[in-house]
Formats: sequence, structure tokens, C-alpha cells
Amino acid sequence: YQQTDSAFISEMMVTKRRWWSGDKVELIEIAYGIYYTHRINGGRAEVGDIVEWLEESLNVDLGQAYRMFLDIRRRKTVSYTKFLDEMREAIHKQIDETNSYRKSKKQGLSL
Repeated sequence: YQQTDSAFISEMMVTKRRWWSGDKVELIEIAYGIYYTHRINGGRAEVGDIVEWLEESLNVDLGQAYRMFLDIRRRKTVSYTKFLDEMREAIHKQIDETNSYRKSKKQGLSL
């Protein structure tokens, strides 16, 4: 990790290929969430740059990214950010379960 040689990083990443195993529209929610919260390059990254980065990083083709975002905007029966909401709930559930486990473990020790 001390080397700054990009060839080293590239070689390391090739041996650990990652891929997106969810729906493409879910990844588009993430891309636009990153874009609208200005979290890449101090907010100067374009949404196309973010989509391209996700495509390369997760070995997925998001060629119709803008069209998928239009579909997200048209959602009426579910949340605009269905997947992000699902992620939020999963994180909250995990934290709540971990906290309740710790509490029950501490209570069991004091008895």
C-alpha cells in the first residue's frame, strides 16, 4: 500500500473483481444520490462521471442511466428512493440488533 504506482493498484484490483448483483436501477439511485449530495471531487463530478466510475468499479453496464433516472422520477406507488430507503432500514435494523444484543449481554452478566 505504500507504493503509489498505478500499475500496482490496477494489478491488485484485477485480482479482486467486484460486480453489481442488484438491479441496475438501484445503482442509478446510488449514483444520483452521490451526485446530488456533491460527495465526489468536492461536488464537481458530473453524474456521467459517477455512473462511469460505478460501471468500471462494479463491472456493470448502465448505458441507459438517464432513462432509468426518469423512471425513478415517475414512481408513484413507491418511494422515489426505494433502494436507498431499503439500505437505510437495513443499516438501522443491524444497529438496533447489535445494540439490543449488547444490552442483553450486559444484563446477563450483572445477574
